[in-house]
Amino acid sequence: MLDFVSWLKKRGGVGTSIKFKEYTETMRGVYSCEYIPSGTSVITIPDNMIIHSNMVQKKSNTIKKLKKLNIDFISPSHVYITIYIIETFNDPTHFFYPYYKIFPKNLNNIPLFWTDLELSELAGSHFQKLINNKITKLRNEYNKIVRTIPYFKNMANFNKYKYIRLLVASRNFTLKINDERVNAMVPWADMLNHRYPPQTKWGYRDGHFFLDAVEDIDANIEIMDSYGLKTNALYLLHYGFTVGLNGKCSKGSIPIIINAREITLSIPINNYTLQDLLNTFHKHNVTPKYKNTDKKNLYTINKHLISLLDKYKTTYKEDIILINSKTIDTFSNKYNAMVVIANEKKIIQHYIEGIFKILEYIDLEPAQRILDEAYLIDYFNLRK
Repeated sequence: MLDFVSWLKKRGGVGTSIKFKEYTETMRGVYSCEYIPSGTSVITIPDNMIIHSNMVQKKSNTIKKLKKLNIDFISPSHVYITIYIIETFNDPTHFFYPYYKIFPKNLNNIPLFWTDLELSELAGSHFQKLINNKITKLRNEYNKIVRTIPYFKNMANFNKYKYIRLLVASRNFTLKINDERVNAMVPWADMLNHRYPPQTKWGYRDGHFFLDAVEDIDANIEIMDSYGLKTNALYLLHYGFTVGLNGKCSKGSIPIIINAREITLSIPINNYTLQDLLNTFHKHNVTPKYKNTDKKNLYTINKHLISLLDKYKTTYKEDIILINSKTIDTFSNKYNAMVVIANEKKIIQHYIEGIFKILEYIDLEPAQRILDEAYLIDYFNLRK
């Protein structure tokens, strides 16, 4: 790490009294050495020390060949930066070699690198599909490169490609340089962990990447950036962490399939989701004439939802007890898996409970009905 810091400072990188801490092989943090007032520039990195998508396209012959042959990718900037790093990764004389040396040795916290035992924690979870889809996407990228540029296979097998590719995806910044939006790997700045709302803001100005404090930061405090407000599932899939059950994040959703139709469940229950669920069975409004049919369809939906819960190894209640017991390391893959699948179960249970409440409501006499807006929305068009 000292070689890296020396390399940065000799070439114009500036850090305002900061230090690094390592938590695990894959987790680090950036800390303040002294009080940093709001508005202070914490990190400044000149553009010649930034690996960005426009720069690598000019320097890499592999990328030039791919572009000449019009080989396209879903995330071309990420792919191009990955190729450039792979091409130069093992060259000790290369300009960015000190930066490469401080990359984590593995990304075993990201689910695409989990062992079979760790993946077994996700039994019954939709999250497994997200992992498989991402692996397929990266495999297709890699295969497309080696089919077009056969020598690339000698530089990196798929596992190495996946490792560098996920480093790029999890660490890059989107900057505007010379009026063009680029993806960029920024040494030093890419070590900051996530917090929402963040303590810092970043961007590009006057030929430099900057990261400024947006609040006062005391000495010996971790300095954090924001990766955006996402679901725990996306934090885990892309970055290898969750913010726990009580951290600030999006509530999430889970897609289910009924009658060959995919429906996305999200909290709270809303009119459109209920309408989509019932439209898998029929397309009429709830009236006394159709009361029994609607009840049957709602019971069928709940039976399906309960069957989804049965596929998990544990119940939501068991998960919450174990997570709150503090017997599991919050940096562990097991902990993060439990947070993600517990949220899936919470969403499914929310719908089961809501639909049972709707069924109770349907059975009431009109004079007894009291509209509970948390669950009974305009779609049912029921009156007191």
